[in-house]
Amino acid sequence: LPTSAWALVDGAGNSQVGFWPLHIGEERFVLSVVGIPRLHQQAFTDLIWVLMLRYGAPATPSTPAATDTRPSDLLQGAHP
Repeated sequence: LPTSAWALVDGAGNSQVGFWPLHIGEERFVLSVVGIPRLHQQAFTDLIWVLMLRYGAPATPSTPAATDTRPSDLLQGAHP
């Protein structure tokens, strides 16, 4: 699995601090995690979702009415 993440680990190989690059649109972020990373949790999904809404490539609206959508409306129904 190719990755460019970095971590500081203890003698047993357990992560103490980890750094993961996130490339969203033209922006670059570094996710810093202390302790064991739990990237399967809802909080991580929400973080990526919001970053994609803010910094991701703009979607081409299919109809003029699509531009009338408020950003808060885009989050509704994101997670069942």
